[in-house]
Amino acid sequence: MKKVFSIIAAAMALLLGLSSCMKEETRIVFDPSASTAPVIESYEATSDGDVLVTFTPGKMNINGPITYHMLAITSVNGEKVSKKLNTSISGNVAKVTATNLSRALVELKCEDGSKADFTLVVRAAPLKSPEDDQPDSFIDSKEEAEVTDYAVVLPSGDPYARYVDLSEWGLVGSINNWGNPDAEGTVTPDIEMWTNGSLHVAKGVKLSKGDEIKFRKNSSWDLNLGYGEDVTAYELGEEFDLTEGGANIVVAEDGVYDLILDPVSKKATIITSLMPAEDPYAAYTEDSPWSLIGSFNGWGGDVAMVTNGTLHVAKNIHFDAGTEFKFRKDGDWAENFGFAAGVSEYTLDEEFAVEQGGPNIVIAESGDYDIFLDPENATARIILTQAVAVDPYAAYTEVSTWSVIGSFNGWGGDVEMVTNGTLHVAKAFAANKGCEFKFRKDADWTVNFGYAAGVSEYTLDEEFAVEQNGGNIIILEDGVYDLILDPDNATAKIIKSIAPEAGDTPAPEPKPEVWSLIGTVGGANWDKDIDLTNTNGDIWEIKNVAIGSGEVFKIRADHDWAKSYGGPEANFEMPKAEGGTEGVFKAELGTAFNAGSVNIYIAEAGAYNIIFTYGDAPTILIEEYKEFPDHLYMIGDQFGSWTWTSDDVVELTPVIHNPPYSDAEAQWWTIRYFEAGKGFKFCAKRAWDGDFTGLETNDGYTVDSGNCFVAESGFYMVHIDYKNGKLHIEPARVFLIGDTMGGAWDENLEAGAFSLNTDGSKTLVKELPGAGQLRMYAASSIATSPWWSREFTILDGKIQHRLSGELDWPTVRKAQKVVLDFNAGTGSVEGEGEAPQYKTEIMVAGNCFDPAWSDSASPKLLGKGDGEFKGALVMDGTPEFKFIHDGSWIGGTAGEAGSYTLGANDNMTIAAGTYFWTVNLAQNTASATQITKVELMGSFDSWGSGIELTFDSASKIYTGEVTLSDGAEIKVRFNGDWGYAMAGTLDRLSAVADGNIAVATGGSYKISLDLNKGTLTLTNK
Repeated sequence: MKKVFSIIAAAMALLLGLSSCMKEETRIVFDPSASTAPVIESYEATSDGDVLVTFTPGKMNINGPITYHMLAITSVNGEKVSKKLNTSISGNVAKVTATNLSRALVELKCEDGSKADFTLVVRAAPLKSPEDDQPDSFIDSKEEAEVTDYAVVLPSGDPYARYVDLSEWGLVGSINNWGNPDAEGTVTPDIEMWTNGSLHVAKGVKLSKGDEIKFRKNSSWDLNLGYGEDVTAYELGEEFDLTEGGANIVVAEDGVYDLILDPVSKKATIITSLMPAEDPYAAYTEDSPWSLIGSFNGWGGDVAMVTNGTLHVAKNIHFDAGTEFKFRKDGDWAENFGFAAGVSEYTLDEEFAVEQGGPNIVIAESGDYDIFLDPENATARIILTQAVAVDPYAAYTEVSTWSVIGSFNGWGGDVEMVTNGTLHVAKAFAANKGCEFKFRKDADWTVNFGYAAGVSEYTLDEEFAVEQNGGNIIILEDGVYDLILDPDNATAKIIKSIAPEAGDTPAPEPKPEVWSLIGTVGGANWDKDIDLTNTNGDIWEIKNVAIGSGEVFKIRADHDWAKSYGGPEANFEMPKAEGGTEGVFKAELGTAFNAGSVNIYIAEAGAYNIIFTYGDAPTILIEEYKEFPDHLYMIGDQFGSWTWTSDDVVELTPVIHNPPYSDAEAQWWTIRYFEAGKGFKFCAKRAWDGDFTGLETNDGYTVDSGNCFVAESGFYMVHIDYKNGKLHIEPARVFLIGDTMGGAWDENLEAGAFSLNTDGSKTLVKELPGAGQLRMYAASSIATSPWWSREFTILDGKIQHRLSGELDWPTVRKAQKVVLDFNAGTGSVEGEGEAPQYKTEIMVAGNCFDPAWSDSASPKLLGKGDGEFKGALVMDGTPEFKFIHDGSWIGGTAGEAGSYTLGANDNMTIAAGTYFWTVNLAQNTASATQITKVELMGSFDSWGSGIELTFDSASKIYTGEVTLSDGAEIKVRFNGDWGYAMAGTLDRLSAVADGNIAVATGGSYKISLDLNKGTLTLTNK
């Protein structure tokens, strides 16, 4: 059969014919009885030449839920090739852009600007990036789409890149006085046009409504073209007829246009310009020493300006009516400009006089403005902004090694990021509320970032901390976002997408609230929903559901047939109750299959688990239900003396099972010191009922007379995988990870390995190579889950295992010694270790600051390097917070009267208010004293009663007024107590600085005290 569609490109029409010819593959890629090729259902194309293919997913003979799909080219201009394409998948629709198609064709030796014939297929593979030259790694659709006469066009920044010759034709009209001299005798030449040999274009011409124009050759009226005989108006983007000497073409609306002329056929087209607008500030390349400051930011910061060497401009600033501002130099009030004497308002687009120390400039109307300053001539100008909007990611030219992976596609594929060398961004990422994701490097879990400890959600447009193996980042609302990662500083940011392509990316449909099984199960007649449970992200499952012989079912969303799934094909005929047969999909137990529309059938009656993964390519996995024990115990000569009531019987620790991050269902582990010749065995209960010495696969020990034995005495790791029938014993390997390894999160680093203590105590020991949180784990040769699923630490002298979330990881020093006694279940950290090195500042991060939970922009308390830090902070809302010292997050537990004990992993809380903090890391304590009075003290009143400042709850700023003489000294005091005071400098207030703040220049000042920024701003009244 043949299917044809066409693509209309800007300024020309291209015919793209696709035909599908059923072909039998001469090469068998997979066993046909176990693999199903994708099927192309239909095609469509955008006007830009992008190709969209709707397909039925393939099914591969692999034991796993993931099959990747992509488009591939299989022939070009009659020669066979194999070239996978950069394909985006949405549901069962595969899309390749015209740009990616052209790039691939150029790689296949087609020339840019040529026409090509090629064939497309849908390719299925167990890997995201199968090798084109390894046909046994994928399977292609049997149908091929034949694409003929396709225009190969590589992208360029200039849509008229091939218009390289200056044309004889030009544009004349009222815009240049029809080529006549003006009052001063000056002639404005015709607007240039450029040609590709046949078409001629005038690019980026600014025209106003009512302007009249014509085309003429060689700036002469001998040959000119205007409206055709029956043409009186034009439509943007549509060709219209011209005639020699025709009527003037009248511009319909203000705008910037490209005018395209075909003088041979005497036709023209006017379109909204495809040319990037010229940046009016392209010559403003230097950072200016001048800046803006005003009421728009509480007179508490400066907006940068740029300069061309003469003029200085602040571009695209939004000001509300009534906003007051001034210009100042070097972020200081020594040189500042306001309205000149006699000037009280401005006129848009007109210069006005400014002068040193002049009054504030007041914005008349709300709007977006460009603000100019000419300091040499003491003039300024305000205009409506003409700053050019450009692609904010134009500098992100390289494909990043980082990518995004998450529940949006079943944790089964990575979304590409691009980078400018520092930041990495996933652009126009469409995500549902509740979507979970992480960043990872090289499409591998070895290096991955999620929420840092203490971070549980983000605020749009604000940075938040991320860390290695952190928690999943969860999207708060349906939308289209840009996800920005700064891996060097371990921060991320989520913003509403500003990428140009975001306008073409629809927000995803809300995901179903529930999935259910419906059919004839349990005697039902397609009238009873059995709800599945959402276990993680897009994974839904039901366990131990009884399915009888001949019963069939499907899975549907929200108890409605609008969205439902079954098997991919009818591969079995089963009898119908009323006679005859019906085609059903006979599922293979333990092998995931791509969801389709056919009723699902299981050959034998029994109890089953059904796991449904919803995403771009939904899959269903059916497996036989097995009842796993809730506990496992070990008993023996050393472990309870064969008495089940003994406290020495070992209860094995469950391996954390949290798919897809840790797939370890029904697994347990323990480490013990075993003595050779002493027997042991296992049981699921503390009783002689069902005890066992092995499962289906056993290694690392022997069985004699019904008991287990190890060959040599020593520490051993026991790992039991009950689901897969494995009992494995091996010499124990215990490792440090994280802070104490210098921040390294790689597994099984020998520098972090524990060894047998030489003191004969049957303990494991390790001297710490670094300081920080103490995190350890047990390695296993049969592990199916990451290291943290077998993690532990030491708390209150005992070995504390990680069973689900984070633990309160204790803080240790470099060169201390860790001793582990697994048989007793105890541990210790011995020795003083190396004294910690304290910084001179500590951050306070929390939900009560702006930005929230930032590890780079949070308020600071200052110290002298001795571990003690002091300062005052405003904390509003329902404050939760932690301290950050040298990159380490420090939690704590509250005591009495604003006191805290530090070291726990918990967020700390406090009532809203202003507090003076004293934090002592050497003693692991913190205390907060509520501030009820804030005063500016100083020489202005001979250090008398001072001036009490007023608090503004909206801005969190303390304000007042003061008159100072030259060389005055001041200080901030709290609660009338000199024990709580701050000095330092105006831009870095400090509670540990000696002396006072000196003010060089006297005057009458407005006072603005921002405790969270640590600044005291004095503004001339």
